[in-house]
Amino acid sequence: LTFKRSFVKLGEFGSNMKMLFAYGRYRRRGQGPQLKSQCQGFSLVETLVAITILLLVIIGPMRISTSTARSTSFASEQVTAFFLAQEGVEIVQNTRDKSMLEQLNGDTADGWDDVMNPSSGIFTNCFSSNGCNMHFHPGAEGTLDHVDECDGGNALRECKMYISTSDVRSKFTHHTGGEETPFRRRIYLEEINDHEVQVRSVVDWRTGSIRDSQQVEVETYLFDIYGS
Repeated sequence: LTFKRSFVKLGEFGSNMKMLFAYGRYRRRGQGPQLKSQCQGFSLVETLVAITILLLVIIGPMRISTSTARSTSFASEQVTAFFLAQEGVEIVQNTRDKSMLEQLNGDTADGWDDVMNPSSGIFTNCFSSNGCNMHFHPGAEGTLDHVDECDGGNALRECKMYISTSDVRSKFTHHTGGEETPFRRRIYLEEINDHEVQVRSVVDWRTGSIRDSQQVEVETYLFDIYGS
């Protein structure tokens, strides 16, 4: 009886070993049940999708921030250009008014002609097709410094604007001793008749990566209010 039980146990052991060997052959051939791991990682597609979403979340706000900064910078330059153009018109008007007061005081015979005569007035160079530059003297408030044609003959005649910090207050000027700015101002005068002149002050500049130059223009008309 003991021998018979041992034989049965050996038979069961041999049967189990055959099953294990058969399972191994099925696994090598790609057959049989697949065992799943309890610890799974991310697939390549899942990783790429996660990276794409992360980039969209980061790049979106960055582009908005960059665009906002660029727009703010352009708006600031546009405001500065407008004030520079307005200043150009006011310089012409101020000089006209000062000359007319000198006429009233008897210091000159014809204040209008002294300033607005296209061939002999102070603003003769401004009647050219190139326009002119002008600004007040840095050391004498309200005194016109010079009037040069914007023909590019030298650095001053390129009509670029510079920031001068030599005085108590910083100011824009055409003198090359200051810090160069992207702005250029040209003033054009056109005689409508003997007692009327059109004044155009044009400021152009180039900003950032924009290839075309930007431009602001202010226009007005001055009259010989004391003329006959």
